[in-house]
Amino acid sequence: MAITFLVTPIPGYPQSQTERPGLMKGKPVESPEKMSGVWESSDGSQGIVGLHFLLTTKVAGAPTTLAGIPQTEEHLMIGVYQRTSLQLRQGDHNYFMDTPDSGVSWDGKRLVLEWTPRVAGDPAIDLDLIYDKHQEIWSGRFHRGEFSGHVMLRRPTVRGNGAASSLTGTWVSNRPGMNGCVHIVQGSDGTLMGWSDDLQLSGRYRYANGLKPPEQTFEQYGDLVKAEQTGKNSFSIEFKAYTAMCCSRTYIGILSDDGLTLNGGWQAGPNQTPINLAWRKVRGDSCVGQAF
Repeated sequence: MAITFLVTPIPGYPQSQTERPGLMKGKPVESPEKMSGVWESSDGSQGIVGLHFLLTTKVAGAPTTLAGIPQTEEHLMIGVYQRTSLQLRQGDHNYFMDTPDSGVSWDGKRLVLEWTPRVAGDPAIDLDLIYDKHQEIWSGRFHRGEFSGHVMLRRPTVRGNGAASSLTGTWVSNRPGMNGCVHIVQGSDGTLMGWSDDLQLSGRYRYANGLKPPEQTFEQYGDLVKAEQTGKNSFSIEFKAYTAMCCSRTYIGILSDDGLTLNGGWQAGPNQTPINLAWRKVRGDSCVGQAF
């Protein structure tokens, strides 16, 4: 899916010298995984409205674990969307950086976003939402295009008598770094979706020829993935599925009988070789502090 970025800076890269930083830039982030990822609500007409948070934090030094390590907000990218299909499609999302220049105000509890279209066909957007981190709910005004109403956004979950997929949950791989953690959820319509975290843990690497570990690293939380069940116990997860840059990468694995291990590997792709990889389901919703 091609995505139109309404503000151009990319997480992990410096902002321009003329761009004013957001209110939370440089502030401590206690639980990055609690907010990053996807939040949704019904639009009352067989569709879904939602938010996607892609959070980049900064960590001093070269840690071997992120448990108990201070992280500060570096960038926050906010996606506002409405979808009528099972999967997100081109045009469903509009993205904004957490900066005053993009019409965003985020103070850690209240999110206000006002956007007047500058290009024909872009939707007007007006948000005024309060985040309750204890109840894990975003509530308030949500206006995007033709939809306008009071919403309560929650993590996607199966409603009523629907059967939850055995893939739902948080999984950590046996290799740290890019795509080292993935969160899989299931929407009210039964659709599998998710997001991945890139946890660098640069202190675990060996540095040859007198090279020193970096003085700081950037951790990224909430990069969207596509997930689907391809067989009785087999699943496919496409990482970096919605990135505007090349290239996505697909993992195919078989779920163990106890539902706690996913064994398989990365598939071959453009400049990509197949690699065996195992995933382990963790308790709760966090890979921070887990042993790889």
